[in-house]
Amino acid sequence: MWYTPHKQLTYNRIFNFVVGVRGGGKTFNTLKHAIEKFLKDGSEFIYLRRRQVHLDDACNGSKGGGDLFADIRAQGYFEDHELKVVSDKSGGYNFYCDDKIMGYGKALSTSAGRRSTSKPNVKRIIFDEFLIDDTGGTERYLNHGNEMFLFNNFYETIARGRDIPVFFIGNAFSMVNPYFLELGIRIQEPKNNKIYKGKVWTVVFWKDEEFIQERSKTQFYQATKDTKFSEHAFGNTFYLDRDDFIAKRPKDTEHQFSLVYMGNTYGVWVDWDEGKYYVSKKGAQTSRDKTISMSLADNKPNNVSIRRYRNMPFMKSFRMAAENNSIYFDSQEAFNSMQEIVYLLKTIT
Repeated sequence: MWYTPHKQLTYNRIFNFVVGVRGGGKTFNTLKHAIEKFLKDGSEFIYLRRRQVHLDDACNGSKGGGDLFADIRAQGYFEDHELKVVSDKSGGYNFYCDDKIMGYGKALSTSAGRRSTSKPNVKRIIFDEFLIDDTGGTERYLNHGNEMFLFNNFYETIARGRDIPVFFIGNAFSMVNPYFLELGIRIQEPKNNKIYKGKVWTVVFWKDEEFIQERSKTQFYQATKDTKFSEHAFGNTFYLDRDDFIAKRPKDTEHQFSLVYMGNTYGVWVDWDEGKYYVSKKGAQTSRDKTISMSLADNKPNNVSIRRYRNMPFMKSFRMAAENNSIYFDSQEAFNSMQEIVYLLKTIT
C-alpha cells in the first residue's frame, strides 16, 4: 500500500527517482529506511531541499509544525530511540539518534557558497520535492534552470569518488525537468509501479490502488473528485504538462527569430493569417542577427543578447502572444522551456 525504496535499491543505481501520489509514504518510508540503516551499520544520510526556506519548514520544529521526524514518531516507530533535529551555525541541520549524529539537513541553493567538509559516513542522499510546483508562477529551478550542474557539484563534494545512492522524491508536476533532461530520461505514457532503468538511474511512478481506495473514503477526496487536482494528487498525472498547446507548425509560417536557452536553440515562426506563433527546435538555426541569447551563459560569438532586442516591437508582440495563449509548440520540452523564457522576457532589464 505504501511506497518503500527497497526494490529500487536492488538495481544498484546511484540516481533513483520516485514520483508518486500525494501522501503515499515516499518521504516517510525513505527516511525510515535511512534511520534503519544508521541503526544497523552507522550509515549517515543527507536530507536535501532546494532552498533554505524549504529546509527550514521541513526540519525546524520550533515553528510549531513538528520537526522532520514528527510523523515517524507519531506512527510509533523507533520508540526506544531518541530522534532529534538540531540547527547548526551554517544554516543547516544535524540529525541525532540517541545523541549520535546520523544525518544532516542541507539546502542546495546555499551548498555552492559554503566550504565543504568531508562526510565519509554518508551513504544516502534524500532530495525531497525535487520537482517544482510552479502552479503559482513563482518557483524556479536554480542556476537559470541548469540545476543539475549544482546538484552534481554537491554530490561530488559529498561522495568524493564513492557511488552513493540518491533518492529524488517528488509529486507529478512535469516530466520535463532539469534532471530527466540531463540524464536523457524520456518515458512516454509511464506505467504505474514499473521500475524503469538506465545505466545510472531508476524511475518509478508510484500509485497503489489500495491506497487510493482508502483515500476515496475521505470527504476531501469526494470534494475534489474528477478535478485536475485529483488527477494530479491521486491519479499521478503530470499537472504542468499540457497537450492543448502542442501542435505541428504549418508549412506557410514565417520564421521571425530564434532564442537560445540552456544551450538549446528554439525557432519562433508566425502564422500571420491566424495570429499564432509556433516554437520548434527543428530548423531553428539562423543568422546571427536573428539568434538571441537569453542569458550570459548562452552568449556565443554568433548570438546577440536579449537585452538588445527585448523592447523591440517584434519581441513585444511575442510577449503579447504569450499572454494571449497564442503560442504553440512541437514538443512538451519546448513548451516547458518557453515558460521559463517568457518569465525571463518579463524580468530581464
